[in-house]
Amino acid sequence: MSCPLDKLVITKEMVDKVESTEIIWRKALVKGHVNLWVAPSNGGKTLLASMAARELSGIGYKVYYMQEDAAIGDLKEMQQQAEEHDYRLVSSVLGETSTDEILADLRKWTNTDIDLSEYVFIFDTLKKFSEVMNKDRSKQFFKLMRTLTVRGATVLLLGHTNKNPTKDGKLIFEGVGDNRNDIDDLMYIYNNSGLENANN
Repeated sequence: MSCPLDKLVITKEMVDKVESTEIIWRKALVKGHVNLWVAPSNGGKTLLASMAARELSGIGYKVYYMQEDAAIGDLKEMQQQAEEHDYRLVSSVLGETSTDEILADLRKWTNTDIDLSEYVFIFDTLKKFSEVMNKDRSKQFFKLMRTLTVRGATVLLLGHTNKNPTKDGKLIFEGVGDNRNDIDDLMYIYNNSGLENANN
């Protein structure tokens, strides 16, 4: 008598069709995953993500940088940089759209059979697209992020840490625990010079 779970057993033929985990940028960004980089305010998140956007675009990825955390006056330089390095800057700061509309457009797109394996979506920052302290709102956002990765896309979220680190100097992600559970790779960005100054 066979076990009813036999029909669900993962076979070699099935896993042979699955791509192996691939790190596509400086040992810090995993292809096809929901990546989350967190740091304190002004901790270097945008600087690193912009560098990643330039370099990934340079090797053929279609990069869309959703910038919701910049002052309106900074968008001119950011747009010039994006155009120069052939990636797309998307923002609601100029009032042409909203973060809800951006997410709705992505949601509609993922309802098709499109292959997004050459796409990288950067969200700067997480709290502008999802209420990090609200489980219900963040659940819908992370459901979309997972759908993007199922279609092959690489997602990079930029988030904040709490203002005060732990007693031993470790950063703490600002958001509900469910958010940490919904991402694949979490990286804390430490500004060594800032930590040293804080300890003096």
